[in-house]
Amino acid sequence: MGFKGLVFSDDLTMEGANISSHYVDRVVAAREAGCDLALLCNNFKGVVQVLDRLPYELHLLAEDQWGALKAKGTETSPPFENMPRWHETRQRLNELSCVIS
Repeated sequence: MGFKGLVFSDDLTMEGANISSHYVDRVVAAREAGCDLALLCNNFKGVVQVLDRLPYELHLLAEDQWGALKAKGTETSPPFENMPRWHETRQRLNELSCVIS
């Protein structure tokens, strides 16, 4: 069809996406179905579960797809793993998961 943008999943915490009680399974299924980005809305435990257990290669977005995320006239952002804020946020999520568990 010639679509060059990114495909986002619907919210994988909704009942219609309930193929498994494990959110990693839902993200893997969405990625296998062609979604570039999987959404887990308002579900902290689900997000932490996916960040901790999803195979690393499924966290990645192909380098040529980063351009679809940028506003016209801006340079492509580096992958999140290279950003200090990503590391700070990940550390904070780990700290919070200990409190919530």
